[in-house]
Amino acid sequence: MSSQPLLISYIELRGAGDSIESIEIGYDDHRHSIPRRGKFLFQEDFNQPLTVRGETISVSVVRRNGGI
Repeated sequence: MSSQPLLISYIELRGAGDSIESIEIGYDDHRHSIPRRGKFLFQEDFNQPLTVRGETISVSVVRRNGGI
């Protein structure tokens, strides 16, 4: 019995502030950057849903360097 693929049409991450430089999601053999839409928001509304056929989705968060 095979499982149905997961379809992602929208993703939103809030509360990021200025300390986050970028956010990516990884699935199957793909990586997708989620664009910043404001100081506290990363969001993407996909015209064509992402199709995840594997069992794992990862979220990668890159923080800004807080150099003094």
